[in-house]
Amino acid sequence: MASIHSKEKLDDYLGLIMEEKSLHKIKVALSINKKTAFDRRHKILASLSDTDKDNFTGITESDETFFLNSEKGRTIAHRVSRKRGGSSKARGISDDQVAVIVTQDRKSVLDLTVAAMGRLKKVIKVYQNGSMRWKSYYWVYLTAELKGTYVGGEDQGNGIWRVFYKDLFSGYFSENRIKDKQGSIRLSQNLV
Repeated sequence: MASIHSKEKLDDYLGLIMEEKSLHKIKVALSINKKTAFDRRHKILASLSDTDKDNFTGITESDETFFLNSEKGRTIAHRVSRKRGGSSKARGISDDQVAVIVTQDRKSVLDLTVAAMGRLKKVIKVYQNGSMRWKSYYWVYLTAELKGTYVGGEDQGNGIWRVFYKDLFSGYFSENRIKDKQGSIRLSQNLV
């Protein structure tokens, strides 16, 4: 919040966000530029998403749900653009859909994590050291930035796995290489 100017309007701005007002209505109510209203909203949302979401207590349940991939604001060459809503052209789960892991405990602590496009192949927790455990005794190091989160793995065949964080490709690793190294390896950006 240090870089936000006219902090006297911040309480009013937060109130308007809580009332779910549009950026245009916030701009008019506070006499600020629309770009300023946009930037503030994203600074606040980014700071909220940085909070620790792993404070689940008691019984915790997790499931996956799927939403159609939105490419709003991008030029779409591989398919005809959809108007509001719609459905996937392929039956069942396809790469037109985004897999979201929903985790909640009995005290309503909720976490929504975008895992991958299409069906999840494998969901793996990243531990405090920034590594994920593979087959209970091997380790693949990702990065310390991902500690406490979950990543998705997709089998490419021949023991090669692609790893995703949310909908972002993180890298590859090879099961065969782990066995050769007898313990742990780093995630690679190049196909192994």
